Amino acid sequence: MTNLLKDNIHCLTKNGDKYFKFDKCFHYVDFYKDYCIDSDGRREAYSLKSILDQFEVLDPKENVVLQINYELGFLFESLEELIDPNQRLFSIFYFSELEEFKMNESEEFSKNNFKYDLNREAYYSKFDQVQQNLLAGNCYQVNLTNLVTVDVDSHEHLKNQFLSLVDKHGHFFHYLLTDKYELLSNSPECLFEIENDRLITRPIKGTIESSKSLETLKSSEKDISELNIITDLLRNDLSRISENFSKVTKLRDYFEVPGLYQQYSQIEVKLPSKVTLYDILKAIYPGGSITGAPKRRVLEIIKNIEDSKRDFYTGSTVFLSSKFTRASINIRTAQIQDNTLKYGTGGGLTLLSDRELEYNEMTGKINSFFKSFC
Repeated sequence: MTNLLKDNIHCLTKNGDKYFKFDKCFHYVDFYKDYCIDSDGRREAYSLKSILDQFEVLDPKENVVLQINYELGFLFESLEELIDPNQRLFSIFYFSELEEFKMNESEEFSKNNFKYDLNREAYYSKFDQVQQNLLAGNCYQVNLTNLVTVDVDSHEHLKNQFLSLVDKHGHFFHYLLTDKYELLSNSPECLFEIENDRLITRPIKGTIESSKSLETLKSSEKDISELNIITDLLRNDLSRISENFSKVTKLRDYFEVPGLYQQYSQIEVKLPSKVTLYDILKAIYPGGSITGAPKRRVLEIIKNIEDSKRDFYTGSTVFLSSKFTRASINIRTAQIQDNTLKYGTGGGLTLLSDRELEYNEMTGKINSFFKSFC
């Protein structure tokens, strides 16, 4: 039975304008705070550094996918006390095959209804708690999120539409099928990409509905300030990876996803000849755009204010192969587990934030995903 389950595990992803399939999973390991369990049921202690040091990012030797939950970041920031010992923090999947894949495009679009409950008053209460921390000087930018349960007519129909509507797929589109859950990610956001000897990251800060003018986003003092804060945070994070200084190669640029305009920057750093996945994640995980600044303090504030674990949402999926090395930040991402579909949404807050506008931005991000595939 175990081999059959492993045979079914696979991952589809997009790199540039091509699709690839990680297939023939021959082993996987689930990692918790103090122990790991492999696909044969063996349980043992582990060293996070030893595990991640085995993956060299400039010359990967295997076809590997890591699905990382947000809470793994507590380990990198020495906040172990915030971790539930029974929560899975990350998984590593080993595949024997990686092949270019032809995605079948849908010619028909049959409607699949969706609904969710994002409680406005509960959000306002959490928004006010963030503002109190900002006013007290505990932080100067916080990413506040919600994980919501979404009802759809058919999970299978949603998945099929998600896979087949190629023109809607984002820069970090991927679909991961495991023996425990399915992950449907249409993320546009980059945790890192490796190009030759450079590591590149592109934080997104600033979102507006595309029914409004892009000029509104370009002139938003709040969004400009927010992007500048996170760009500076990541410039410092990237400089921790090597002795080379990082560079901001794009300060403000823009792109469009279904229903939204988004603003981002690009930062890069030249890597040393030997660098491992541990070196990178220790420096930059979790991503600054989905936490805030200063990062360690904000992780504590978020834990106190948000009323559920983020889990897969704002985590990352890392792809290591001879063809590409890259990692997403998992926004615009849904998880199907135990016949329940969950979706995360959120946004960055500063003292200039308006709670009604922020609430509307969150609903816009939910609609951006589900209206594309429902």
